Amino acid sequence: MVERKTTKLFAVTPGAPVIPEVTQPSGWTSHMMKNLLILGVGPTEFAETRDLSYHEIAGPSGKIGVFLLAARRQSDGLWVALKIVTQSGCCDKLTRGKPRGQILGLTLASGEFLYSGWPAKSADNRPRVYLGEAGEGKPYDAIDHKQLQWVNGEPFYPASEASKEFVVHGREEGERFDEIEPPILFVANRPNYRARLGEKKFLVWGTEKSKPCDFISPPQWTGKEIVAMATDGVSKLQRLSIKTV
Repeated sequence: MVERKTTKLFAVTPGAPVIPEVTQPSGWTSHMMKNLLILGVGPTEFAETRDLSYHEIAGPSGKIGVFLLAARRQSDGLWVALKIVTQSGCCDKLTRGKPRGQILGLTLASGEFLYSGWPAKSADNRPRVYLGEAGEGKPYDAIDHKQLQWVNGEPFYPASEASKEFVVHGREEGERFDEIEPPILFVANRPNYRARLGEKKFLVWGTEKSKPCDFISPPQWTGKEIVAMATDGVSKLQRLSIKTV
């Protein structure tokens, strides 16, 4: 039997204890704290922070810097996403996202917050992907927030439902397997990954997949085909290929 990776989707399973990934990010300096205080964040407003990252986006008069971080409120334990816009080395604007029960995998997508989590109050306490304030994806049993990406203007990530795992791009769900193996790639406008069904593994590109194998190496794209090395039973190492053009 193939051993299951029992901790892969643990952090986004509703009701499970969440271990903070970073409680004091390395970029959380006294300078940033000072600017946050100027922008209206109280010194005791938040009990914990994580996922601090910096992004540069094009502005009307040059590049604009954007700091993102998730912060847990001291008052009720809910999480909010914070976006701090900087120009010429100064913090000019602070945006708070809506409070959520959890925020994981926070990143910037088309100038908006992109993350997985679940609502602050909801009868359906399953995780879903959020884009900004208005965009809320379908709830799933679990979402692998570490693989959450922004591809072709849509969220792209692995999820699970009814004990099956699959890849989601926007609202489109891929074929369901017992396990999706990282890395999750997007090659020639289609999802590309390895998947396990029963004791066999497949190389998948969109709706196409290879013959069943016992082992498949991480795939590579040559520009014309996706290639990987594989073994099947007692046979020797062989080359898998899926043509993309």
